[in-house]
Amino acid sequence: GHFAFSSLVAPGGNAYLCGMNTANKDIDPATDLTEEDEERAERLFDPDDEAYFYGDAWARRGFAVLSIDGGPAPRRKPGEKPPRVRLDQRGCQFIPHLLATTAGAELDIVNSDNVLHNVHAYDGETTAFNYAMPIRNYVIPRKLPKPGVLRISCDVHPWMRAVVDVLNTSAFAVTDAQGAYFIDVPPGKHTLRLWHERLGQRTLAVELAPGQTLRQDIELTPR
Repeated sequence: GHFAFSSLVAPGGNAYLCGMNTANKDIDPATDLTEEDEERAERLFDPDDEAYFYGDAWARRGFAVLSIDGGPAPRRKPGEKPPRVRLDQRGCQFIPHLLATTAGAELDIVNSDNVLHNVHAYDGETTAFNYAMPIRNYVIPRKLPKPGVLRISCDVHPWMRAVVDVLNTSAFAVTDAQGAYFIDVPPGKHTLRLWHERLGQRTLAVELAPGQTLRQDIELTPR
């Protein structure tokens, strides 16, 4: 099912989307699990996979990106610097695991550990960039000129993984640890897109009046 989430009060002007993203395993833990069920659960939910949170053993809440298709494009005033986002290598993990930003942003990749790392980014099967991160506090700035999903790893420590979702809209949000999200959008009809790195994506048609706060809960079920 869904998790409780308090409604948000919206001021006048723009409309607002809020809600919950949950991912539920369609196996009832109260019943006896077959060997096939157990294998399927292990395949779907690797306990070492940072794509999921592990609060309840059977209700997984994962980081997901929600965005508005055709929403407001990223815009900057003349002379305004592009937004900067940070991907940190800390404690032999990428923090955050999932990062969303807009096309044109600048990504600062930082090694906060006193060990050798590297940052290897893939655009599909193609290497987008691959840098050594040899010392602590080493920073590599990287421009993100176009939309797309970059999957990032450290070849020195293969369990280190991250995802950078570069969007062509400024109307987006990354869910928090409880699966909650909040998006500031123009009034009107929109397509809300949810994307999760393991569970795929869903789209929903939504319509908002000026000043309205619409709660839209979304559930993904692995198959």
